[in-house]
Amino acid sequence: MVNFAESRLDALAVHAVGTKHNEEGYTASRTLFPLDLHDISEPLHTFFVEPFKWDDTQQFMHRTDLEQNTVYNLCRAIFETPTELLQHSVSLLKHLYESS
Repeated sequence: MVNFAESRLDALAVHAVGTKHNEEGYTASRTLFPLDLHDISEPLHTFFVEPFKWDDTQQFMHRTDLEQNTVYNLCRAIFETPTELLQHSVSLLKHLYESS
């Protein structure tokens, strides 16, 4: 089970994504939205964390090697270099849009 007790939100990358099949495209945020205000950060943290249902967990996989999984690598990069959150989130946006 994952423990979010010490997790926090410092910033958000907010992107708008349409359906590729309908050729709706996407718009990537150019900046991060800082969450340094306590009255905003706490409700957003609850909003993002509460939907996780522990009886329905998922995991990253790849047929040959987990290191080949693009989403896994992008998510790992976000945690390894949080200062590059915006760049990694845009890469994730583009990959998921093209894969959907």
